[in-house]
Amino acid sequence: TYTVTAADDGGVDRGGEDTSRAFNWTLYVAAVNDPPTFSSPTIYLCEDPSDGDTYVIEHHVTDIFPGWFEEDQTVAFSVSPQSGDTALFTAGPFVDGDGTVRFKLAPTAFGAATFFLTGYDDGGVARLGVATTRESLTIIANRRPSFSLLAPVVTLVELSGAESAAFAVRAVRDVVLGPDGSENGTFVLVAVLARIPSARPWSAPVNDLEGLVADVAIDADTGMLSGSLGVLKYGQVVFSVSLSNAGGEGCSGGYSASLLQNLTIDVLTVNHRPSFDLAFSTQLVAEGARQTFPDIAINIAKGGWGEESQTVEFEYTILEGPPGLLEQMSILCEADVLSSACVSGTAFLQVTPAAHRWGTTVVGVWAKDDGGVARGGNDTSAVLNLTITVQSVNSAQSFR
Repeated sequence: TYTVTAADDGGVDRGGEDTSRAFNWTLYVAAVNDPPTFSSPTIYLCEDPSDGDTYVIEHHVTDIFPGWFEEDQTVAFSVSPQSGDTALFTAGPFVDGDGTVRFKLAPTAFGAATFFLTGYDDGGVARLGVATTRESLTIIANRRPSFSLLAPVVTLVELSGAESAAFAVRAVRDVVLGPDGSENGTFVLVAVLARIPSARPWSAPVNDLEGLVADVAIDADTGMLSGSLGVLKYGQVVFSVSLSNAGGEGCSGGYSASLLQNLTIDVLTVNHRPSFDLAFSTQLVAEGARQTFPDIAINIAKGGWGEESQTVEFEYTILEGPPGLLEQMSILCEADVLSSACVSGTAFLQVTPAAHRWGTTVVGVWAKDDGGVARGGNDTSAVLNLTITVQSVNSAQSFR
């Protein structure tokens, strides 16, 4: 309340008055509602979101204040979409008066969504009062990248050609890359065990794949496993596989990589045909007794890489010449052993012509190993021709 008087500058001489009568004036300041204030930091889900679970984050909205001298007021909240992928949620989000946030994620949800968060108090809007405040609430679901292997073992077949060759086979499905999208998804493969060839023990760590496989990679968009195979190589390599992206925001990068899974590439051996050379293509033999000729077969090779332990047996067929000219014939690496490892790389000819027979015959000779023909393998060499000429020997006369 104010006392108000008016004064002029005429002075008070000769009994004059320069001040009016006093009046009282009262000023009333009516209360006007102030808007509430609060803080709504971003919600980071630093765990794999559980499909269909309801999340309750207590007192996440903080510093809820109705206004000065308005502590008896209550504050409530409403939520409405602002930006981002609101389809992440099947329910909510909702915010209670104490700042607790509740929502339910959709199955396999990941990503980010921002909502308008409006706070209301009950002070009204009389005399231009303000009862609402709008802020933003962002929720980021950091799903760890994940994937499934179609099978724990990818089977390939050893190459028999002259050059290495590329391979591509689908190995991965159900790729979930996380909130950063497929353009940021990368598979990381690290060789952790190897057995090359299978006759060797498992080795770890793996420093050299000895040309078995190279440039092995998995495409995150297609799930295709690709790389190149070496020639005449077989064995097994176990890769530790993980899927990473640039995700994990607000989680110190801890959710930017999937859990590790092991994928084995098993390159199955294919038997390769043995080979040899004939030291000479013609052999003279005297009729009658068994005769031995050393080193008729030379440069005997078992075939492919890792086939050193195979055994080799020589077979033959008569191509030309009189029947019955040869009573017995064999090509052996070791005496009296038909099938041998042929460590020396050479073999001798043992032949017995029929008694009282002579002439020339052409024999087709080939080598056969014990590696079999599975998966298109070949256990038989090329056929080489050996000409055997049995020369007559004068026989003693006989009489009775």
